[in-house]
Amino acid sequence: MLVVRWIIGDTSHEQALAAAAARSGAEVVEATAGQARLAVGDDAQAAAVLRALVEAGLGVIEAAPESGRLEKFFRADPRVS
Repeated sequence: MLVVRWIIGDTSHEQALAAAAARSGAEVVEATAGQARLAVGDDAQAAAVLRALVEAGLGVIEAAPESGRLEKFFRADPRVS
């Protein structure tokens, strides 16, 4: 999962996200004004979706994996709280 933040401006983020996801094969999981979570398969796909977002006019200010591998491991284990 890739979390992307951008400068809120004149560009419609819904259209830009839909176009970027379609071009890169990513999936928009959740989106708000200024932030989105995208399902990507690998680093190359993450780079492709970021490139498409910038080309669509979004001023990307941050992009990062949703959480680290260790954190995912502990979240997935129901015995750990």
